Amino acid sequence: MIKNIRFSKYKIFKNEQTLSLKPVTVIFGKNNSGKSAILKIPSILHSALNCQSAEVFDPTKNELHIEDMRNLVYGQRHRAVSFCFEDNNENSLEFSFYVNEENGHSKIERWKAQNKNEKIGLEPGEDDERHDLITKNPVPGVYFNGITPSHDKYKLFAQQIINALRFNIDYIGAFRWLPYTFLQSNTFKSCEENDGRINYQFLIDDSKTVNQELLKKVSQWYETNFNGWKIKVNRDRDPVYSIEIEHPGEERLNINITDAGVGIAQSLPIVTRACRTCDEPTIIVLEEPETHLHPAAHGNLAELIALSTKNDCNKSYLVETHSINFILRLRRLIAEEKLSVDDVALYSVEFDENECCSKLVSVEINKDGSVNYWPEGVFEETLAESIAIFEAQNKE
Repeated sequence: MIKNIRFSKYKIFKNEQTLSLKPVTVIFGKNNSGKSAILKIPSILHSALNCQSAEVFDPTKNELHIEDMRNLVYGQRHRAVSFCFEDNNENSLEFSFYVNEENGHSKIERWKAQNKNEKIGLEPGEDDERHDLITKNPVPGVYFNGITPSHDKYKLFAQQIINALRFNIDYIGAFRWLPYTFLQSNTFKSCEENDGRINYQFLIDDSKTVNQELLKKVSQWYETNFNGWKIKVNRDRDPVYSIEIEHPGEERLNINITDAGVGIAQSLPIVTRACRTCDEPTIIVLEEPETHLHPAAHGNLAELIALSTKNDCNKSYLVETHSINFILRLRRLIAEEKLSVDDVALYSVEFDENECCSKLVSVEINKDGSVNYWPEGVFEETLAESIAIFEAQNKE
């Protein structure tokens, strides 16, 4: 699994930044500071590792939505964007690329791959030539498919490193898909959208099994957090299905999810994904998982997400949140020893007006749940408003 990511000249980040990934890595900060740009980095790497074209990666992937590669470059000027990825086994891949200002195509400038025993690489030479990173000798006729060099001297080792670094990506954006009243079976089997809709297919498939383990887990979470309401898959019109919420009271109410509060539909893909296991190393990227939920449920959602990694070593999360309750619950779980400090990484994204760029600041969580740093003016609104009310109440 990817452990560390370094990057520079990327989007609003001019200087080199380091992001260390843990089972749950949380990004927070003010609007337009660069949080969403960080969430796209695993998708860029995932695309680059699998790209077979002359571009460094495929910008058309749904979770990337990059119409112009020049927008990736800090200041949109002719400079190289750099990335370095490392895993837990000392495998690493480092590359920088520039984007042609005229045609918008990307091209590898510098490239290096290494493990604990060997290191190889290529760096710019004269004109369009490249030099061996170790011997400094010129290496003619090298081109790249994605981030894989064509030259036989480098290709085999590069492929070994690339295979070691491979992972799956599951990106659920801030605007989750709103389901239809009726859903056709197998509609989402090959869906690659970043709105979480594929999770409805998993619920439908699970409803056809004997034990319905996934559906039970999801339904139990909603029953606990939504006053007894459960999630149900109505199969009466098979092969057409409907997702419903059900209250097992005296009246036994059943409501189609399209007629329920939007918070249920917006959170269902997140809850379902948290309850699913991962067969291979997977980075689950979540934008604002708390969207449309009452603040009372934010902490419980954070707990569900975090604890889902404890018995699933293939699962890790990269989360952007605007919820202080989400972060507080993670700190509480560490203080209660349900999580360790090695399970959670917390980062503040901060824009520097003087330097006109953003930086990534690590906020270390101690064993007692306290933190070593907190950015000024972030999540202080409740206190500020309370003080203002108190002052207004006490005016003479």
